[in-house]
Amino acid sequence: MTGHILNEEFISKNCTKEGLFLKCTTSKGLTEWFVAEAVFSFGNYTKRKPDETAQTNDKYYWKFHRGLMVTGKVLEVRPNELFKFTFGKKEPDSDEDIIVGLNFLQDSGNGTRIELKQENMADTEYSKVNYNLSCTVGWCYFLTNLRSLFESGFDLREKDKELAKESQDYTLPR
Repeated sequence: MTGHILNEEFISKNCTKEGLFLKCTTSKGLTEWFVAEAVFSFGNYTKRKPDETAQTNDKYYWKFHRGLMVTGKVLEVRPNELFKFTFGKKEPDSDEDIIVGLNFLQDSGNGTRIELKQENMADTEYSKVNYNLSCTVGWCYFLTNLRSLFESGFDLREKDKELAKESQDYTLPR
């Protein structure tokens, strides 16, 4: 795989690898900390149940609270170890996908750790803003929200569309 690589990390002592894996690989889990709507489908667009784990070759549809929609493909799933999926295109007119991998690890301090790696980003201004910078901010925010849920039960996302729109002025343009 070519292109720039983005690495982020999440650690929490209040969750298991299994619990963390389910928060990242089920529609129900993803809507608790990441997106407003999540659908995994297989075969002829048969939807998986909300608490059913995504599988290799599934398609996904995610809609964020601010309205942004993302579709892609699940590339690899190893229960409680790895979740890898496409996440946009390398360039606007490219057929090459950005790849995100989440590795689930037991931390030496009895916590659980996710290592997030986003790969195959181009070395262009577009990619530097939309993937390197914007995704770094996004992944840090959402992984912090995931940690907040495990450690305090609080969801940090702004779900009110008007307030979310106002806060958009302080984020990177899309």
